[in-house]
Amino acid sequence: PPLQPISLLPPRDSTAYILDRIILPSPGLAADGKPLPRRMTYIVGWHDLPAARMLVPAMQILNYVSPREVEEWGFNNMEEQMDSQILNFR
Repeated sequence: PPLQPISLLPPRDSTAYILDRIILPSPGLAADGKPLPRRMTYIVGWHDLPAARMLVPAMQILNYVSPREVEEWGFNNMEEQMDSQILNFR
């Protein structure tokens, strides 16, 4: 059989996509009385289930979306942040 074409892009093997990244507040106090850390969470949606949305902890994001989607979202988000910083300096 012929070999698969070589690609440096990670596969896109899911219909899930990232809508946004949010930081959830501390869930309370630890046993020693110090506040627990805040939690980074992604809001995930699906192209084939437009009404479905889910909060996914950052450490579990690859269980829901493809590595390619995470890379593309991170790159696009970085560009938006840089553009907003440039506008703030003007």
